[in-house]
Amino acid sequence: MTAAGSPPARPAVVFLLPVWGERFVSQFLDLGLRTLLAPGNIPAVAEACDCSFRILTTSGQERQLHGHPMFELLRRRCAVEFAVIDDIVHPGVHSLTITLAYVRGMRASGAAMTRTHFVFLVADYVMADGSLRHLLRLIQDGVSGVTTGNVQIVKEEAEPIITALVRDPAAPLRVPPRALLRIAFDHLHPVVTASMPAAAEHTILCNGVFWRAGDGMLVGRFYLRRMLCIRPETVEFDIGSSSDYSFIPEMCPSGRVVAITDSDDYCVIEMQPRTYEKDYIVPGRLTPRRLAGYLSDWTTADQRRNAHTAVVFHTDDVSRDVSEVVAESDAYIRRVERVLPAAPQSHRGHPYWHAAHRAARDMAERRWRFGARAPFTRIHPDDRPVNRGPLGHVTRARRIYERSVRQGLFQFPWHPAWLDSRREARAVLAAMPEAAGLVVTERATPGSDWAARRAGTGWCFMTPAMLAVGSPDGGPFTACLLYLPSLELSFLPAMLRRIRPHLAAGARAVVIIGGEWRTDPRTAMADDIAGFRVQRIDVVTGTMGSAIGRAWMRILRRASMTVSPARWTWAGIRLAALAPAALASNVVRYVVPGLPGPTTSVLVTLGAVEATRGEPRARP
Repeated sequence: MTAAGSPPARPAVVFLLPVWGERFVSQFLDLGLRTLLAPGNIPAVAEACDCSFRILTTSGQERQLHGHPMFELLRRRCAVEFAVIDDIVHPGVHSLTITLAYVRGMRASGAAMTRTHFVFLVADYVMADGSLRHLLRLIQDGVSGVTTGNVQIVKEEAEPIITALVRDPAAPLRVPPRALLRIAFDHLHPVVTASMPAAAEHTILCNGVFWRAGDGMLVGRFYLRRMLCIRPETVEFDIGSSSDYSFIPEMCPSGRVVAITDSDDYCVIEMQPRTYEKDYIVPGRLTPRRLAGYLSDWTTADQRRNAHTAVVFHTDDVSRDVSEVVAESDAYIRRVERVLPAAPQSHRGHPYWHAAHRAARDMAERRWRFGARAPFTRIHPDDRPVNRGPLGHVTRARRIYERSVRQGLFQFPWHPAWLDSRREARAVLAAMPEAAGLVVTERATPGSDWAARRAGTGWCFMTPAMLAVGSPDGGPFTACLLYLPSLELSFLPAMLRRIRPHLAAGARAVVIIGGEWRTDPRTAMADDIAGFRVQRIDVVTGTMGSAIGRAWMRILRRASMTVSPARWTWAGIRLAALAPAALASNVVRYVVPGLPGPTTSVLVTLGAVEATRGEPRARP
């Protein structure tokens, strides 16, 4: 084992940034890098340290960075290096790719690794000015590791506000911590508010808990803290879980680790789409017992200790009242600990790490079978062998579940989504005989999976992001299936305008819209849309929107977080008990259409017309 020595008078610092894909590189150059180059961030570190900026990316991506004013400014501040990560990019398994990329970036320093401070950057973070200047003080103090917590905000709302702060395209963006948090507090992500014990709903993916301390103050307790900086004390480390789980305990065995606790010292915000983790927000308060149940599936010993430290985010001077909120948060965490299982998860061989590797193998297998269509296919339990161990139990459980509730495209009548699946299945099956079709969806659905596995070579599959920057291969298409969440309905006209030139005369497009609606979809979609005439609107008010459907999905999502056979068995028993109620509800809604209830899905059939007659009055 190589022991870490004392830091040199002028420390060596390497910034590590994994980023790939044209859209994400552009976002980093336009905003993330702009805030990193504020005077109190990279320039402040570069004045006192020997700095390198190591970009971990895919082949050919380097060309996109050259010539951008922010990249050229970065090169004047520190040496820029590139490391290719093509062989470790696993689509759909982000945590695995990021972790392996960071390790590769550290290993690139060779024998100097234990004398180097590695700063772990995230491409879509927006950093307040002065954050890295505070980190510099900790580096100069000789600590081995620094950890942080941050808040998430709604990207669609906050990004235009932050972007508007850019006055000069060739200059960095300097935003003080308190100013950045004023924007953040006005646009907190639903995941953050659902992580507050006082809220009426909660997220089952909770990894940090928040308390309000007035309008301009938030107290956070993070089980999952990010490693901001590490100077490895050894080169002999074993990575058996994602970076946030394993790097600190593996690389800093001495415990010389500092947790930053004040947003004035370090402040970043993470922008996420409004729909991010939306499906995991469920009714009910986040009680200590509920949280303990969720945490038992994944928290390590270090992560349980992380929550002992409170982080204060504030837009003004810290008031005296914050001590009361910190004490309240401390009491809550102790109540959680009293009902947590005694044995934490190990950061070596963590079940989520094994699951990530299996997901990567599954995707590689599907890429071999389906090529470019692989991202539009779903994992079928029958596609993979049943191995021994905890993941084998999960595979068996999923096989039993899938065979019990689905046959091909159709859910069985005792599944809450039966009525919704019937409408989607009809649309997909009606389009399948066409020789050339286009499918646009952000993520794999039962319909896209069915089409990707069976459609002919004349079919093209794209995500909305792919459509925004490029044209479909092939065409003209005689059928189009477009999947869209109701929250993104405002994007529909632009998407249809990009699609229309590639459709054949007389082609029909079916837009399959999921999610919640605050108004009647028939009214919201009453006009012609971007050169398409609305021919038919099918509105489904299925069981999925009822208490039965919400309970069903809550049980299923909770089971998906664990590899425990007992948890899966209990989930199966509860779902079997719900099935008769779901069947009865489905039958009643099928026999008596038009019963009141929340809209669960909408299918809009469109036909092209000669000219655009207006835009939809989209009010989902």
